Amino acid sequence: MSKANFALRTTTEILEALKDLAERGSMSTNEYINNVLEAHIESAGDIHSLRTLNENPRNSLIDIFNNNYYEDRDAPANLTESEQQFIIIGCNKALNNIKIARTRRQAINNTLETASVGHMTGEALFNIFGTALCGYLPRFEDRIEFAAMIDQPDIESRTHRFKIDETELVLLINGNTVKTPKEKALFGQYIESTMQYPLAGLIISVNKLNVTYGWETIASLYRVMSDFKRSQEADEQRYYADLHVALERRKGADNAPSWYLIINRVQCTLSQEGIEQLANELTKFLGDDMDDFSAILGEY
Repeated sequence: MSKANFALRTTTEILEALKDLAERGSMSTNEYINNVLEAHIESAGDIHSLRTLNENPRNSLIDIFNNNYYEDRDAPANLTESEQQFIIIGCNKALNNIKIARTRRQAINNTLETASVGHMTGEALFNIFGTALCGYLPRFEDRIEFAAMIDQPDIESRTHRFKIDETELVLLINGNTVKTPKEKALFGQYIESTMQYPLAGLIISVNKLNVTYGWETIASLYRVMSDFKRSQEADEQRYYADLHVALERRKGADNAPSWYLIINRVQCTLSQEGIEQLANELTKFLGDDMDDFSAILGEY
């Protein structure tokens, strides 16, 4: 046990009583006081455990994930009060440090407001778990380590190649289920074979330039495309943005609507039909696995 200094200010009568009790137990006064404090902390239960959770956030997140992922999503999450508070604090850390789409931020805040006044359901927990993960583990490399250590959901490997206007795209999911030799050969071109966690990838070929993106960019693109699909705005100037992606409506030739899509440093100009195709292809391809990816790799 590591030593820490602690000054106890009390009355002479209490100090004499402590010495007497320690002698009866054949121990030093300091050892007796330590034993009393440990017993009290243990009996206090959940009151002190938030500090314990924060001492090793990664292991705390692993325990929370493994204890809840396969539970009934409609039932209350299997969380102590401190664990629920731990998740809420992690989400607030992430929201204070990242730029995300307004609609996604509002959805997270709505869930946090509900959780703050009652029990968190399993569904609510995994709607925000990826955000809390980013709050405590902001480095993507640390979240990869987290993903390799949890009880992962089954995610199948697959690819989807398509073309929009003059731009070619390939969507990839390198899952954790058994792969055929053909799949291994394909994914080996883009992703290390030693990887122990599922990962999504995107390859864009524009102007004879191939660019490969990883999970954080794809997650950002997914949120932008989801916002685009849900939007009913009729304004000529429409704009969507997230951490890694921006999408803006402009006027093209003959005043026909066109879309200016920026994904990190790559810029694409897409027709109205093209941007609608991208939104449909991306959300359909990732839809079934999006929640799982967000929970194990974080959203941002």
